[in-house]
Amino acid sequence: MFGFLRSARKPDAPSLRQIGIDWGVESITAVLLDVEGHPLDLRNTQVIPEDPDEFQTLPALLADWPIPDSRIVMSLTRDYLIRTLDLPEVSRETIVAEVRQGLPYPSREAEFAWHSLSTQRTVAVAYPRSLLLTLSEILLPLGARSVQFEAIEFAQARLLESRQLPSALFTVYQDEVQFTLVSSTDFESLTQSTAFVGLEAMVQLGLARWKERGQEPPVKLVTNLSPDYLERLSDLPCERLEDEALAFHLALSPEGPHCFAALSQ
Repeated sequence: MFGFLRSARKPDAPSLRQIGIDWGVESITAVLLDVEGHPLDLRNTQVIPEDPDEFQTLPALLADWPIPDSRIVMSLTRDYLIRTLDLPEVSRETIVAEVRQGLPYPSREAEFAWHSLSTQRTVAVAYPRSLLLTLSEILLPLGARSVQFEAIEFAQARLLESRQLPSALFTVYQDEVQFTLVSSTDFESLTQSTAFVGLEAMVQLGLARWKERGQEPPVKLVTNLSPDYLERLSDLPCERLEDEALAFHLALSPEGPHCFAALSQ
């Protein structure tokens, strides 16, 4: 289950501050936490579509923060494949064998991370090594004690785990909608273009898929929409997603195989 992924201060390095960077679809949000996990500063900036220098935004965004005494966890850009797998056993070899068929590039050009929900069910992520190197080359020179990356869905899962499970996150952006559902034994995340699916249809699709997986309906939806509006669409209790919530849960990400370590050439 997602229990050991709960946000917690890193036990073997209590003197480190924590920095979480949510590289979102429309904005980048960064949060700085003290050694006890309390917020010290919050910053954000807009994402400019198709900007060739988009990664250069990060050093300026983090300017004047105590980087050398910090651990940074940043969400990956949305160029990864994420799948929930049922395997005879969970290992890197079985994950690669299952995931590589869905990759648009050779598996030797990918890095893999995963989190096991049980002895046979795992959530696996594949990310291009070239992009991981690009992200690493931007953050490593800042001199943080540790730099790691993870799929935003893991931060979403920790956010939802802090509510009563099963719960779901329904987020809408300019041209896409994402529906992430989490229980103590399962995980599902759907992303669709708003040009092809309406919000009500997306709600019904996600709930139907979740039911097909043998899961109970979520007891609550968290959303960046108006909660009242989504309650009318879903007939479920809803609450507002705070702008900094995912950056906060990234900052408090525990160590584990769900994280990608920064790479150096």
